[in-house]
Amino acid sequence: MRDLAGKVAVVTGGGSGIGRGIVHAFAEAGMSVVIADIELDAAEVSAESAPTTGGRVVVAQTDVTDSDSVHALAERAYAEFGAVHVLCNNAGVLVFGKVAELRVEDWKWVYGVNVFGVINGLHEFVPRMLAQNRGGHIVNTASVVAFSRGPGREPYTSSKAAVVAITENLRLELAGAGIGVSALVPGGVNTRIGESQRNRPPELGSHAVRAPRDPNAPAPSAPVLEPIEVGRMVRAAVERNDPWIFTHPEWLGANLEHVRGVVAAIEDAGSAGTS
Repeated sequence: MRDLAGKVAVVTGGGSGIGRGIVHAFAEAGMSVVIADIELDAAEVSAESAPTTGGRVVVAQTDVTDSDSVHALAERAYAEFGAVHVLCNNAGVLVFGKVAELRVEDWKWVYGVNVFGVINGLHEFVPRMLAQNRGGHIVNTASVVAFSRGPGREPYTSSKAAVVAITENLRLELAGAGIGVSALVPGGVNTRIGESQRNRPPELGSHAVRAPRDPNAPAPSAPVLEPIEVGRMVRAAVERNDPWIFTHPEWLGANLEHVRGVVAAIEDAGSAGTS
């Protein structure tokens, strides 16, 4: 999508962190943005602080784990703007803990947000984007940990690996329809994901397990990016129709050759037909 000015984006988890960075980067380009977040106050702050360069920004309180809530988000977006050109399934949460210490509720929460949040977004928006027949782009937020290994992070790592698999296959599926698909694979970014528990549903209980030392964590000297930097990377990737958005490719370490092979295969298979 070469010219984003005047286009419409929906960003889940847009109230803070990477989501806010994406919102602001799209607004800089003159896009209108629907900010979806379970935290209404945070979404409103994102909206109020977004650059005003021709587009409009609206807020929709959304629980991405709830298909009815995501349906209401889609209805709101189309009622406001008549079309959606870019969808960013970005909402995510984090739980650490060794498998023997975790509870099933921990897995349910992480997968509900990180995986079914993406699935719910796709089921609501992909048919509409196809029907409007104007092309478009989808960005699903994964993580660099999807390509690494380490004890104590199985729910998060496996959920983000699922997002990668969904994204790889969706890019192939939608290539002929002119809809690009990208996997955002962030490394260290200055966000509040470590405080995810603030939004955990009471019925899933609390989680007090602390993260063990991660042997694959980046060195303390590795750069930590600000969300707006990542947002601008996302914007550029949408404009170029990139299949991958690696914020820290150097963090992939020993897994880099495997990733390069996967990247090359997806680029070769999915590059034709997208705009």
